[in-house]
Amino acid sequence: MAKKPASPQQTTKKYTARAEREQQQVKAAITVTGIVLGIVLIIVAIVLVNNYIIRPNTVVASVGETKIKAGEFDKSVRYARDNMLKQANQYYMNYYQFQSFSPEYAQQFLAIAQRNAVELNQGDVIGNRVLNDMIDDIIIAEEAEKLGITVSNEELDKYIEENFGFYADGTPTPANTATPFNTPTISSQQETLIAPPATEEPTDEEAAEETEAPAETESPEETEEPTEPEPEEEQEAEVEEPEATPTVEGTATPVPTITPSPTPYTRRLFQKEYNTYRSDLNKKGIPTADIQRILKGALLRLRVMEAITEDVPAEEEQVWARHILVASKDEADAVIERLNAGEDFAVLAQELSTDQGSKGSGGDLGWFGRGRMVLEFEQASYALENIGDISEPVNSQHGWHIIQLIGKGVNGVNEQSHENLKNLAFDKWLDEQRAKRSDIVINDNWEEYMPMKPEIPANFYDAIMNPTGR
Repeated sequence: MAKKPASPQQTTKKYTARAEREQQQVKAAITVTGIVLGIVLIIVAIVLVNNYIIRPNTVVASVGETKIKAGEFDKSVRYARDNMLKQANQYYMNYYQFQSFSPEYAQQFLAIAQRNAVELNQGDVIGNRVLNDMIDDIIIAEEAEKLGITVSNEELDKYIEENFGFYADGTPTPANTATPFNTPTISSQQETLIAPPATEEPTDEEAAEETEAPAETESPEETEEPTEPEPEEEQEAEVEEPEATPTVEGTATPVPTITPSPTPYTRRLFQKEYNTYRSDLNKKGIPTADIQRILKGALLRLRVMEAITEDVPAEEEQVWARHILVASKDEADAVIERLNAGEDFAVLAQELSTDQGSKGSGGDLGWFGRGRMVLEFEQASYALENIGDISEPVNSQHGWHIIQLIGKGVNGVNEQSHENLKNLAFDKWLDEQRAKRSDIVINDNWEEYMPMKPEIPANFYDAIMNPTGR
């Protein structure tokens, strides 16, 4: 028997209304989801536009029509921070290496490492220095254009290679260009000043007693058991002489029977090192393009400095002075009183000076030019006019100085000192150029765009600031 076809169900108004409500809810949910996604995309777009377009192109300073943008400033600060971090690590290692045999020298390394650590932790000092260097770079680039100085890509590549110690044409032999010294002839007045302190000559009886007496001394500094003197030359000879039988302790690792020849520094090895260097900086947010920009600026600075300072003479005004260094103003005043009473400067220096490097020679520091001594000492030394003049007590970071002028004149300098004079002359030129400009603008918000990366690790900072023996 055939089945009857099912009759169609009638849709009620209630069912239709519910279906319509469900459709509206789905549409509403889709609309809300779309709006939320749209807002998220807008926020992401705003962040991306701000981080990659607006922020990097924000002007933090300008020189005339040339703008310094936050993006370049950010990369330059990162590069400077990375160099300072590596330098702090190197000086910290030097501190431990020198601590065992030269504690005073080791402290100088530690002081530099600590200064770098503090600046890295604070940041604004580095940022301010980098920003001003970038302003100087613009001034230098303008001067380079006037002088027709350019840096090609080939010259930049060669500069980078040489900074890594790779010389395609072989390591250059340094030319002997040292400037001969031209020390003024010592006058009779100077001879009188620097003459060694007079000692009382022994009488005939005392001389006879000395001859007959055994070679003994009652000085508390001497040991009870005398030791055989070892002349310095003999000691050096013993050190240089190879031992017949090597000791076991002398070699930490097995010694090969054939000494391997050093691996030649080829272009391939250089390229490997340079790629590692670039990769490391890239990970720290410094793209290769910015590395090349910074290095190109450094090379251009060198070229312009060479042109600006080519006429700087290899000589300078120098003073010859000696000093007595004491800890307090009262001690310095007491030294002045004794000098005014006629006591010998060299004798007082040997007796009272805390400068271990010069007290043995009566406080004599020899000839020196500007920039060699702390500023207070330098200014006081150059202010003395006549040979034999003695300064009032001068305070510096080392203590209180009483300075006597022994000589003043223009002397020739060696190659290293000549380079220092060129650097000083170039810095002076830069200061003068900046002083002439009225179009240098540094925006107040530059610190907002100053990165604090790469950071100095907290444990490394603590180790530098609170060193302990190993």
